[in-house]
Amino acid sequence: MLECSACGKDNKGTNKFCIYCGMKMRVIKEQISEYSKVFKSPDGLLVALLSKVAKSDGNIVQEEANFMGKIYDKLSQSNSHPNLRKFFKEILANEKDKLDNVEELCLALLGFNITNRYKLDMISMLVELAYIDGRYSPKEEKLIVKIVHYLQVDYEEYKKIVALYTPKEEKEQEKQSTSSSGYLTIDECYTELKTSKDADNLTLKKNYRKLAKEYHSDILQGKNLPEDLIAFADEKFKAVNFAYEKLKKYRNF
Repeated sequence: MLECSACGKDNKGTNKFCIYCGMKMRVIKEQISEYSKVFKSPDGLLVALLSKVAKSDGNIVQEEANFMGKIYDKLSQSNSHPNLRKFFKEILANEKDKLDNVEELCLALLGFNITNRYKLDMISMLVELAYIDGRYSPKEEKLIVKIVHYLQVDYEEYKKIVALYTPKEEKEQEKQSTSSSGYLTIDECYTELKTSKDADNLTLKKNYRKLAKEYHSDILQGKNLPEDLIAFADEKFKAVNFAYEKLKKYRNF
């Protein structure tokens, strides 16, 4: 329904000009609230988060726009709303540059009691969109890790998804960078740093610094310790650093 901007009379249908006075009409409040209804739905919130990832590393390129179009098509298959695609495009335009409401949107999604499968499918969409130009930029990664954290998605599940899109060269580099300390799960990282999961970031950092100092080779070299003990401490130092860096990214600080 539309409202005439001149005479104020309501007009049924989709005409652009008033059937009473011929002047241009405006959308009335019911349609504005319809946009809000779509935006606050799981599909609308998903589109909002996708739009932020698409814009996070600069302009939205054609490949990203095409990807978003396919998402609109997919979401529209289960919803017969006549203006759904139009509202999705408006959500994209309104949300792409806003990064201060990511937690709010994720909490709204959790309010729908979405399943873990839905969360993982959603993260997969975000990662696929990020990799559509062939690279996973630091800004894209930081934003998606933040979403993973707010949606309470297991970090290891997220890493499995990323691995599906990571080029072989990057996988090899990551393997080499972590081979010395071994592969640590999030739980193992907390154990390595002797820190409980509910500890704050300050406590985590304090424990890390204490352990890093304890196992640092420069400090141990002057204590005339056996070579095998020095080697063990060196591996522990690498593991502590690996665990701390992983938890920093996981906790987004």
